[in-house]
Amino acid sequence: MRLSRRNFLKAAGATALSIPFLGHSNNIFALTSGQKIFVLIELNGGNDGLNTVVPFKDAAYYSARPTMAVAADKVLPISDTLGFHPEMTTLMDFWNSGKIAIVQGVGYPDPDLSHFRSTDIWRGANTAPVIDTGWIGRYLQTAFPSEIQNQTFPLSVEVQNSNTLLTSTGESYLGLATTNPTSLYNNMKETVVLPKNTAPTGLTASEFDFLFGAKEQAKNLAKIVNDINNAQKNSITYPTTGLGSQLSMVARLISGGLQTNVYNLALGGFDTHSNQLTTQPTLLKTLAEASSTFLKDIETLGHSDKVVVLIASEFGRRVKENGSGTDHGTAQPVFVMGNINPGLYGTMPSLTDLDSSGNMKFTTDFRGLYATVLTKCFGVSQTVSDQILLGSFAPIGFLS
Repeated sequence: MRLSRRNFLKAAGATALSIPFLGHSNNIFALTSGQKIFVLIELNGGNDGLNTVVPFKDAAYYSARPTMAVAADKVLPISDTLGFHPEMTTLMDFWNSGKIAIVQGVGYPDPDLSHFRSTDIWRGANTAPVIDTGWIGRYLQTAFPSEIQNQTFPLSVEVQNSNTLLTSTGESYLGLATTNPTSLYNNMKETVVLPKNTAPTGLTASEFDFLFGAKEQAKNLAKIVNDINNAQKNSITYPTTGLGSQLSMVARLISGGLQTNVYNLALGGFDTHSNQLTTQPTLLKTLAEASSTFLKDIETLGHSDKVVVLIASEFGRRVKENGSGTDHGTAQPVFVMGNINPGLYGTMPSLTDLDSSGNMKFTTDFRGLYATVLTKCFGVSQTVSDQILLGSFAPIGFLS
């Protein structure tokens, strides 16, 4: 049986790096004038937005959460009615200095409360029954066709153990996935061991040439990323957490000039059906400390003018507590940090006018966030943004 192109890419290590076409050009993928670097942090598990950006003046919040609510006198106020969870104190300087925006009530119609399905919807910017492409994959495929054919740098970096739907084109992943560039490069060196033109049984010579070339190019890209990561130094010590390590690596790659404008990271553990008062504060502290350190680092390194960080989860949590936690819900606040227009955007959903499941009704479609990134961060036209997002969604004002 002949191998399909998809199977070639799987055989070539597509969970780490996928090369859609082979080429020998020296053209380097580069940011064009006005483009920014987009850093996406996914809060996996469904973060409770009501205990993150707390509506501390809303009696309905305290009525629905007699034991789970954050006390009003503990909240870190960001407006007359809203405040950060007290474990997010390291973000207050950035809020006060205009480096943070909050988009309220973010969700989508007919929400799906499955972790897997909702994560696919967010990564695919699509609510179709089958989702096999990511919005970043479609963006890269649309905006940089010549660079895709002649990659000498990864078009995106996912600081994950494997590529996600986010960067998928349906045939391949447009980028590199690694949490440890040195380990990735060493693994790639070890996998390219077969002599050229000695095709194993079951592969034609042309199929093997493709596989061999993809492996060689993957190894070369892994070496570039590893060399840049190892050559650069952070200007500040990061927290000794997984997210701290991830963001320190991203800062080094940005500082070292790796010419990609997409980074994707993750912090898990937010599925707080129980023990939320123990689990979520620790996670929010981890998020706040790592992200604030990253903002300080890129400012000291001289790159704060071109970096935008977006932090979101696959869904929020239910308004009413369940005793020791909260169940899967809907609308959530989304954080945007860095070179942005600060403040509050969108409308805080009502805590009393709920859907039939007791969940908030979303007020901001999440694809408006992506339309903002596409048009204001990446510089594509509204028409192209509509094509990538499979529909028309107006940008939000947190980017100029």
